[in-house]
Amino acid sequence: MIKNMKVLLINGSPRSNGNTFTALKEVAGALEAEGVETEIVPIGAKAVQGCTLGRSIAWVLKGLKTQPLPGKEPSVKTNFVR
Repeated sequence: MIKNMKVLLINGSPRSNGNTFTALKEVAGALEAEGVETEIVPIGAKAVQGCTLGRSIAWVLKGLKTQPLPGKEPSVKTNFVR
């Protein structure tokens, strides 16, 4: 038995009760039988966007001077310059 664990199951299908949901429900049942708490979250009918700060963050992680997106100030400032 696994204690204090929760698994988030994301249903990306636009059909909220379709085959993907059925499969996720089976997985959730198997996990719950082992004592793992589960939650199925439907996101298939929602507009999901990627991160809008990705380029600035990538530059910071590489240790480079931030390069803002066109028309935007950089959200993270750093003194690292290569």
